[in-house]
Amino acid sequence: MTSEQRYGAVAKFFHWTIGLGIIFMLGFGLYFDTFEVSNRGVLIGWHKSIGITILALAALRILWRLTHKYPKALDTHSNAEKIGSRVAHFVLYGLMILLPLSGWYMSSAAGYPVNLFGWGEIPSLMEKSKEWGSFFNQSHEILAYICIAIIALHFAGALKHHYFDKDNTLRRMWPFAKVK
Repeated sequence: MTSEQRYGAVAKFFHWTIGLGIIFMLGFGLYFDTFEVSNRGVLIGWHKSIGITILALAALRILWRLTHKYPKALDTHSNAEKIGSRVAHFVLYGLMILLPLSGWYMSSAAGYPVNLFGWGEIPSLMEKSKEWGSFFNQSHEILAYICIAIIALHFAGALKHHYFDKDNTLRRMWPFAKVK
């Protein structure tokens, strides 16, 4: 259960599952061209399926966040840190939705359906369009690089609070960690 001191198990589950999923997907996207050509069709199918799963989890996470309490910022955080944290989290939440959606739109515009783990196709979001396909391809790539930058800042901030400030910021979200 979430308290003023730490995040609860559900919040931690969403944070770590989505976060690690996004990091995996970003790595996959960066190295996609290095994969054996004969395997790319299967791999892109997995990429799409995982992306849609992340989108669904992100929607659930946002609903959870809107309906449940979460710990307040620590008193030791400066106003700049509090504002920076809010902005970074807002951008991360947006990226959790926009990255998978841009991929889904890109796939739809290219005329390639998204088959969710082989269970069946999910509806296309638009008709086939070369122009829109190019737009969403570029958007997906730009959003991915923005996501890498924001995750790096998020990670650096967590490490700063843990190792330099020696506060509970990281412990509040770390699985099974004891908050001092």
